[in-house]
Amino acid sequence: MDERAVALVPCTAEDFEAYYAIRCGKPDIYWMGYTSAPDKDAIRGIFMERLGTVDLAQEGSRKIYMLKAGESTAGWLMLSNLSDGVEVGISLAEDWLGRGLGTEAIRLIKPHAVELGKVVYAQIRDDNVASQRIFLKNGFERTDSYVVKDYPVAGEVKFRRYEYR
Repeated sequence: MDERAVALVPCTAEDFEAYYAIRCGKPDIYWMGYTSAPDKDAIRGIFMERLGTVDLAQEGSRKIYMLKAGESTAGWLMLSNLSDGVEVGISLAEDWLGRGLGTEAIRLIKPHAVELGKVVYAQIRDDNVASQRIFLKNGFERTDSYVVKDYPVAGEVKFRRYEYR
C-alpha cells in the first residue's frame, strides 16, 4: 500500500476507540504534557461533544477528522475555529510515525481551514521537531508567539505558534 494514499474522513461515534488508542500512545501522552494515558470517560465526553459540531464556520466550533491509510486509522486531526484563527491539531498513531503521513495530512486539511477566512495556526512544543517540520513543509511559519498551557499532572507546558496565511 502507498502510505501517501491517505484520506481525511469526518469522525463518527464509531471512531472513538481508534481515537482513544492514539491518545493513549506514548507520543501523544508526551507531546500533550501528560504522564499517563488520559481518562477514557473524560476523553469520550470531549470527543462526543466535538462530533456535535455541524457548522465549522461558527466561531467556537471544532471538527475531528480521522486520517485513513487504506483500511487503517493512521491518526486524527482537528480544526478549531477560535477568535484568533483556525487551530490545526494532529496526532499520528505510533505505527505510522516517520512515514510522511503527517505532511500529507496537513496538506489535506489546509483547504478546510483556509476556507474559513482566518489565519490558520498550530501550537507546537519547541522540542517537537517532527511536528515543526511537518508544518514548515506545508507553508507554515514559525512565530515568536508562545502560549503556556497548564496540565493537571504535568504542570505548565509551553507551545510556540506556527502560522499559515
